Amino acid sequence: MRYFFVLISFLLISCSNFNSETKYKVPKQVSGDLTNYFLEKGEIDSAKIQVDDVYNKNPSNLENLIKRGEVYFILKNYEVSEKSWLDCLENDNYNESCYNKLIALYCGVLKNNDTNCREFIKKALLINKKNKTALYFKGKNYLLKNKYSEAIEQFEEILKLDSNNLRTLNELAILYDTSYKSKMYYNKMIEIDSSFISFYGLGMYYQKNKKFNEAIESYKIAINIEEKKEAYYNIGYCFLLLNDFKVAQDYFSDAINLDPSYLEAYYARGFTYKKLKQINLAVEDLKFCLMLEPGNEEARIQLESLK
Repeated sequence: MRYFFVLISFLLISCSNFNSETKYKVPKQVSGDLTNYFLEKGEIDSAKIQVDDVYNKNPSNLENLIKRGEVYFILKNYEVSEKSWLDCLENDNYNESCYNKLIALYCGVLKNNDTNCREFIKKALLINKKNKTALYFKGKNYLLKNKYSEAIEQFEEILKLDSNNLRTLNELAILYDTSYKSKMYYNKMIEIDSSFISFYGLGMYYQKNKKFNEAIESYKIAINIEEKKEAYYNIGYCFLLLNDFKVAQDYFSDAINLDPSYLEAYYARGFTYKKLKQINLAVEDLKFCLMLEPGNEEARIQLESLK
């Protein structure tokens, strides 16, 4: 797995639960923006009550329409989100924020809505040819059509407008794969935001270029930022390729501890047990693979070889 950026960041902020019967007190300093207050507190039901109340009193309030779409997006009620943002454009046909949210919705969430995706990208770019959200999804559409050179050109155009655009840097790093440019873009991401995805991506670059020690170091930094099973698995895989089977086995076990149904980690650990001549443990892991996926031919072949 390499894709960790999610489209929700285009559309919303944090959420949780709230009992509509509960009486609540709101600090005076936030009384003018109750929806944001409740969202920041993670009280999504309360935020819903607030946006619906404002909507019922004034259905053309642009700020509330935008926020109402966000709240219902959190609730996965995309029809209300869509209507809210379309109503926003009915009242203000040049509202870039509503265009951006609809583009992200049509292009990133409602994947069967390709016509609307292209239409709203086109409309947004007619209003502002430097609209980065529209340009980004235009690049993503090129990727869907396997037009990689056009996608790269599109994403590099975005960097001319915003050299620190993390999602675009990540797309380019992935597209350049084993090229030195991939490393360049990952390092740029690390300069801007030392996140898990930046170091994990850099680790993948090193791993694909068979620089396993460098890959291991990058993955370890990623794990220190956020523990994820894929990073543990990849460290184990690098140690396996370095023929250090005992250490590899430990990292595969760490991945399994995070996800007890991680089939690939069981298979890899079974392979390391085989290399370490711990046959009973190898058989146990390979049998578990077949329990998780009865049609797994590789696990079946490995298991047969141990009989």
